[in-house]
Amino acid sequence: MTKTSTKSRRPHQETWTCKCLLRKHAVAVACAIEPSSVSSYSSAVMSYFDFFSSHALPVEPTPDTLSFYAVYMIWPIVTTLFLLLLLL
Repeated sequence: MTKTSTKSRRPHQETWTCKCLLRKHAVAVACAIEPSSVSSYSSAVMSYFDFFSSHALPVEPTPDTLSFYAVYMIWPIVTTLFLLLLLL
């Protein structure tokens, strides 16, 4: 019977705060994005932050705030389609 160690073999690393985890996760994901997609994602992120700051909503996503953003962004399309349907 072999004795197994319960200690991890990886070097000791300081525990990160949630804020630090989120920041480092964002950096890692950003590095994984194709360079050609960066400008599209940057534009979408700026749109997201502009919406939440202009409406004084917390940036932390919740089901409600994300649905508010989705409705806000699609509203011009919905109203245009509605007007077109009225003309038919």
